[in-house]
Amino acid sequence: MGVFLGSQAREEPGTPQLYWDPQEMLAARGSVPPSLGDEEIIDRLDAMLRSAVKMRMVADVPLGAFLSGGIDSSTVVALMQAQSSQPVKTFTIGFWESDYNEAKDAAKVRATCKRSITNFI
Repeated sequence: MGVFLGSQAREEPGTPQLYWDPQEMLAARGSVPPSLGDEEIIDRLDAMLRSAVKMRMVADVPLGAFLSGGIDSSTVVALMQAQSSQPVKTFTIGFWESDYNEAKDAAKVRATCKRSITNFI
């Protein structure tokens, strides 16, 4: 689910507002009956993500991906590696400011996938 919380400086936050519900979205598209359980929805999402990544991995050159360490790029890299017989090269951009540097998170993903990573700081 997607939720946002609005607030002004020096004021108490408002009430969380729902702006996205995957069950409602899929039901509205006719993709998934609303009666499906979480496990079935997770399985279908997994199959859709794997299929989407596989379609984009058709290449006659080595593949690579930007790996920030966040959930999106980590998922893409993991799915690429699961479907590749060759190491997937990953690239990460780090920052000197530790609050913005996700290079450590990317290194954890790289270690899990046991693949090469190139860092740029």
